[in-house]
Amino acid sequence: MANKNNYYIGLDVGTDSVGYAVTNDRYALLKHKGEPMWGVHLFDPAKINDERRGFRSARRRTDRRQQRVKMVQEIFAVEIAKADENFFRRIKESALWREDAHDAHCLFCDSNYSDADYHKQYPTIHHLICDLIHNKEPHDVRLVYLACAWLVTHRGHFFSEVSKEHLEDVLNFDLCYQELMELFSENPLWECEAKAFGEILKKKIGVSAKYRELCKLIFNSPKAPKMPITEEDETYYSVEHILKLLCGSKVSPKDLFNKEEYAEIASFSLDKSDDDLAVILGELGDDAELVRRLKAVFDWAVLADILSDATYISEKKVALYEQHKTDLALLKKLVRKYAPTKYEDVFRDESKARYASYKKSGKSEEFCKFIKGIFKDIHPKAEDAADFSEILGKLDTQTLCPKQISSDNRVIPYQVYWAELKQILDNASVYLPFLNEADADGYVAKDKLLSIMDFRVPYFVGPLNHASRLSWFERKADGKITP
Repeated sequence: MANKNNYYIGLDVGTDSVGYAVTNDRYALLKHKGEPMWGVHLFDPAKINDERRGFRSARRRTDRRQQRVKMVQEIFAVEIAKADENFFRRIKESALWREDAHDAHCLFCDSNYSDADYHKQYPTIHHLICDLIHNKEPHDVRLVYLACAWLVTHRGHFFSEVSKEHLEDVLNFDLCYQELMELFSENPLWECEAKAFGEILKKKIGVSAKYRELCKLIFNSPKAPKMPITEEDETYYSVEHILKLLCGSKVSPKDLFNKEEYAEIASFSLDKSDDDLAVILGELGDDAELVRRLKAVFDWAVLADILSDATYISEKKVALYEQHKTDLALLKKLVRKYAPTKYEDVFRDESKARYASYKKSGKSEEFCKFIKGIFKDIHPKAEDAADFSEILGKLDTQTLCPKQISSDNRVIPYQVYWAELKQILDNASVYLPFLNEADADGYVAKDKLLSIMDFRVPYFVGPLNHASRLSWFERKADGKITP
């Protein structure tokens, strides 16, 4: 066996292994039981920080979300205790099995108003928010708290720079369209009025149909022309693939920029999650700026569709709930009548692409594709032709049984939710006097709730915990950091 006088000579170093040989002081390969003493040491490969950073960021977001809810509870605590001293305890225990909780109810246990009454009156939180916005009659303080707590919890993103007081600017298409066209200032790819361009993007039609309409508007042709490539061109953008991206198609970066070095990057679409898209943007270098500006235009179209003609986002969410209920009833009717053997498969089976799975995952593309496969060979009777055509149209645009919770919610800015919170507090402050009362420091409760909505600790402040070796800021006073 090898001893302290032996030498270990490295043969090869890999990403997750090191090869070595054992020799004597003359570098002669030693043997053990007649076999050369050489081998390899295996170890786990190195990992980048992205995965760990994702968990850390999610934990930080959750902590700050819970902090905002606790601030709201502190403001409502005294008044809610007068009406129901165990209300917050029931909320805290709402995730437990009922036998493990102190109470059989999760929210309300009044003699004349229980959880069942609440859910019957307000099927979703958006029904409650709409009622508090439009109905100025006095409401239970607990209902006002539930709406405020939900709004500060799900408050939207902070990427939009528009004023909270001018909500109509959120849907201003001219700004993001002009920023996109600035990239083509030296070599314009097309000339088109922003309003007409935006109207097509908002349409709920298929990807191919939307692409054809854009091409007809810009080039008076069903297809975009092929752009010539010259050696003088420092940058090249494919008009065809730019328009396809805006319509929702998947596009290869190699085709978009005509660069062979992007051949290994997978095709992408603008409806990908922010995290997935960030990975692709990191690989595109300076070319990522075009994708960012296209993303802003695409997100505008999604947000415009979400808000449509509604003044408040919750009004649209309530409309989606009612639309889902109507679509589901019509779908059940047609499946039961024309494909009765598939009924259990569609509505009872919880496997991939079925309705039960769609309710949980929200992946409308797979669900609509599955339903379309059932309906493709069906020839409806005359009395059902209109209903059948309506269902097929929604399958093509993937709008059948729309859900309140979807990936599209990521484009909603906080200003939209802030407007709802302000209207609720303006109405509630009439019949809940404590919202107008100032604390010892002179801050009014209503204003404190609004400040919680848009309060953020700047990223450059760093860790707030002084125990962290990365903490550098200096406190001027002890206590919690609040808005």
